[in-house]
Amino acid sequence: MNWRTTAVLFVILVLLGGYVFYQSRQEPVTPTPTPLPPTPERVPLVSEDTTIEQVNTVSVRRLADNNHTTFFRDGQGNWLRTVPTQTVAISLTVNTQVTGLINLRSNRTFPPDLNPLAAYGLDEPTYEIVLDTLQDEQLHRTVLLVGNKTPAGDAYYVQKKGDPRVHVVSAGVIQNMINLLENPPLQPTPTPTAVLTDTVELTVTPGITITTTPTTDE
Repeated sequence: MNWRTTAVLFVILVLLGGYVFYQSRQEPVTPTPTPLPPTPERVPLVSEDTTIEQVNTVSVRRLADNNHTTFFRDGQGNWLRTVPTQTVAISLTVNTQVTGLINLRSNRTFPPDLNPLAAYGLDEPTYEIVLDTLQDEQLHRTVLLVGNKTPAGDAYYVQKKGDPRVHVVSAGVIQNMINLLENPPLQPTPTPTAVLTDTVELTVTPGITITTTPTTDE
């Protein structure tokens, strides 16, 4: 091996040693974690301070044919359907359904310019839900427009009147409100019962008997 080869090998070893030394002095690079997507904002559809005691009426309207119903809550917490006919409602059921509406929050909320309203069925909504509450001696009205169900079928697209955003909300809560119109929880109407009177035998003269027949009281 001549001196030139030795010199070249020496230079290579020096450079390699310098590189190894430089690398050992470098701090390890910590990979930057991928940021998680933000948690969707859960927007309340009804004023957050609303209570069931403040509810005055709730109405549901099917917009295709304008068929609608209205339920009124009295001061004792009893519910009465006033439209289309005045009928006593099952108050416990209506309370549960309306409480669900009061506590309703969106699962997701889309900006108004993300898609046209037709994509959500809100260009021609199917139902309108109106909740009237009395707060501080003032009447407050919340109007919700109901569009299509989501592709998964577990939520509805809903728009609050006065708010151009589109909200994805639980199908169960909205369906309960629709049922106030389509399958209202009303007290059953008592069925009149027939009352039969006892048979009475009247003896007028010996050998002649008059028998009255049972009568029915309507």
